[in-house]
Amino acid sequence: MRLPALVLAAEAADRRWHSVSGSFRGVAAGITLPQRRAGTQPPTENILLTRA
Repeated sequence: MRLPALVLAAEAADRRWHSVSGSFRGVAAGITLPQRRAGTQPPTENILLTRA
Protein backbone atom coordinates (compact mmCIF):
# COMPACT_ATOMS: atom_id res chain seq x y z
CA MET A 1 0.00 0.00 0.00
CA ARG A 2 2.94 2.32 0.61
CA LEU A 3 4.27 2.01 -2.94
CA PRO A 4 0.97 2.97 -4.62
CA ALA A 5 0.72 5.99 -2.30
CA LEU A 6 4.23 7.08 -3.31
CA VAL A 7 3.40 6.63 -7.00
CA LEU A 8 0.24 8.71 -6.62
CA ALA A 9 2.23 11.36 -4.75
CA ALA A 10 4.71 11.56 -7.62
CA GLU A 11 1.91 11.80 -10.19
CA ALA A 12 0.20 14.57 -8.24
CA ALA A 13 3.49 16.45 -7.82
CA ASP A 14 4.12 16.17 -11.57
CA ARG A 15 0.74 17.83 -12.17
CA ARG A 16 1.56 20.49 -9.55
CA TRP A 17 -1.20 19.35 -7.20
CA HIS A 18 0.92 20.01 -4.15
CA SER A 19 -1.76 19.53 -1.50
CA VAL A 20 -2.80 16.17 -2.99
CA SER A 21 0.83 15.12 -3.31
CA GLY A 22 1.46 16.00 0.33
CA SER A 23 -1.56 13.98 1.40
CA PHE A 24 -0.34 10.88 -0.41
CA ARG A 25 3.16 11.32 1.03
CA GLY A 26 1.57 11.51 4.48
CA VAL A 27 -0.28 8.26 3.84
CA ALA A 28 2.95 6.59 2.75
CA ALA A 29 4.76 7.86 5.84
CA GLY A 30 1.94 6.64 8.09
CA ILE A 31 2.17 3.16 6.58
CA THR A 32 5.95 2.94 6.95
CA LEU A 33 6.08 2.62 10.75
CA PRO A 34 3.58 -0.27 11.06
CA GLN A 35 5.38 -2.06 8.21
CA ARG A 36 8.69 -1.72 10.01
CA ARG A 37 7.19 -2.98 13.26
CA ALA A 38 5.70 -5.98 11.47
CA GLY A 39 8.96 -6.73 9.64
CA THR A 40 12.54 -7.24 10.66
CA GLN A 41 13.63 -3.59 10.58
CA PRO A 42 13.80 -1.94 13.99
CA PRO A 43 11.42 0.99 14.54
CA THR A 44 13.01 4.44 14.27
CA GLU A 45 10.91 6.30 16.80
CA ASN A 46 12.18 7.32 20.22
CA ILE A 47 10.28 7.98 23.41
CA LEU A 48 11.52 10.84 25.53
CA LEU A 49 10.25 11.07 29.08
CA THR A 50 10.74 14.32 30.90
CA ARG A 51 9.67 15.70 34.21
CA ALA A 52 8.61 19.29 34.65
